[in-house]
Amino acid sequence: MMGYRAWVRLPSGVLAQYDLSQVTSTEPKAGGGIDESFVLTAASGLFFLKRLSPAYTPDMVCCNHALIQFLVSHGFPTPPVVPTRQGQTWVEWEGCTYEVYAYAEGRGYAIGDLRQLAGLGQAVARYHRLASRYWPVRLKLSPWQDISLAGFLDLGRYAAPRMEALLARSRIGEQEAQFVRDTTKELMEQVGQAKETDLASLTIHGALEPGNVLFDEASEVVALVDWADSDRFVRAFDMARALLKFAGRRPDAILPGQIGPALPWPSVEAFASAYRQGIALAMPERATLPWLMLAIRLVDALWVDEAHPLDHRRGLSLAQELHT
Repeated sequence: MMGYRAWVRLPSGVLAQYDLSQVTSTEPKAGGGIDESFVLTAASGLFFLKRLSPAYTPDMVCCNHALIQFLVSHGFPTPPVVPTRQGQTWVEWEGCTYEVYAYAEGRGYAIGDLRQLAGLGQAVARYHRLASRYWPVRLKLSPWQDISLAGFLDLGRYAAPRMEALLARSRIGEQEAQFVRDTTKELMEQVGQAKETDLASLTIHGALEPGNVLFDEASEVVALVDWADSDRFVRAFDMARALLKFAGRRPDAILPGQIGPALPWPSVEAFASAYRQGIALAMPERATLPWLMLAIRLVDALWVDEAHPLDHRRGLSLAQELHT
């Protein structure tokens, strides 16, 4: 549909599990990477339904929903999970897992909007203050993320095989591959210098990007969504990802989150100064941010959608610009 993917019909048996009054339409919503999403129009209002990828186990979904319930109970702007008639927070149907949320209205991110960047910085700081008081009943490892900083920066451990496979398939060239090898060595040197005990850890959001944030007319965040990648990790990761995906975006972007040779300082300062009003970053966190951004950029480039093979080289080009 609309060139995005072949949508599978939403089973009526799933909707029957919820007390949503009469559902008059189920409209597929393009976006996201591995899940399928639908906007439900019912007599009682609008709702957002997701059919989750099999990569997310029930245990992971349980962890996500526990965090959401904690945030909602403390007034943080994230849509609550809608329970089923039996009080469960998700439905398993024909081998798939479904979840329903209250629908959130808001505006998307406008590239370079300094007011929105400031609003985002305030919201992320507020979330981190809340998350510092939250300890999950069980820890969850996201599919792509190591629980330690050293493990994430050690690209040679998990990204090198991927890079060699892309090289063998001519998806990237020897020059790009050598850049990954050289940068991996630099990152490992940082691993040796970084002391994770000096970095604050908490349950991060893990996927701060424009598609997961909605703003109101005053540029304040009215909804932060998609907690599928939330996990116990250094909070500087959220900062690094937000700087890349929001402050670093440019109008002529070919790829989502594309950045120029340097992050535009007004955008960086708008986000960072607003964040600092809520949380003061320690020197080790500030020193780690550039390396986290570079590692995130490399991971993005190596695991880009296989439907767009040229984006591997484009993504690595962006990593080279950031490295420079």
